Amino acid sequence: MADIQDAVQTAVGGNAVSQVLIGEQRYDVTVRYQKQYRNTAEAISDIRLLSPTGERVSLAQLCKLEVKDGAYDIYREGNQRYIAITFNVRDRDLGSTVEDAIQQIKDKVKLPPGYHVDWSGEYESEKRAAARLALIIPITILVIFIILFTMFRSYKWSLLILMNVGLAPIGGLLALLVTGTYLSVSSGIGMLALFGVSVQTGVIMVEYINQLRARGMNIVRCV
Repeated sequence: MADIQDAVQTAVGGNAVSQVLIGEQRYDVTVRYQKQYRNTAEAISDIRLLSPTGERVSLAQLCKLEVKDGAYDIYREGNQRYIAITFNVRDRDLGSTVEDAIQQIKDKVKLPPGYHVDWSGEYESEKRAAARLALIIPITILVIFIILFTMFRSYKWSLLILMNVGLAPIGGLLALLVTGTYLSVSSGIGMLALFGVSVQTGVIMVEYINQLRARGMNIVRCV
């Protein structure tokens, strides 16, 4: 097998046998068959190889040559060949589209043994970002609660301010609905910034209410 591949490489693709130095630049000296001996399947099948016994045998005696359509480029990753299939999403969000495609392929496509499908690109980045947000958001809310409790020394006021965190995204979600924009990683980051603004507003309001109560006003008048 290695001898056949080496013979085809040298005869058709060319093989570097030396180098030419021009100043500091290096150029490979490549040899291969002349065009009439490598431009057709019949010519390639007549490539001669030296057998272990010293005989000259043609490539056609060792293998079967066929002309077929195939991949223009052969890509490799992790010592495996792969074919990249790309597509763009229109009028739908990326996450649900890819998940629908995954389900469709799982139900309708039967791959031969040794083949598998991996999903990457923006979908993979979105999944990683969603996993990070699923960890960061609870931790952020917990840290905010601890800071609020440290400030007010009251579970009631701390939980009241945190209620703004749950109500604040309503406006953002309505804005996405009105503009026809899908919920994405960037909009999720915007929601996190909105959490900070809502907590800040809640702290200012609660602090002002407590100042009014300290002056003797009841809670109804303060609100």
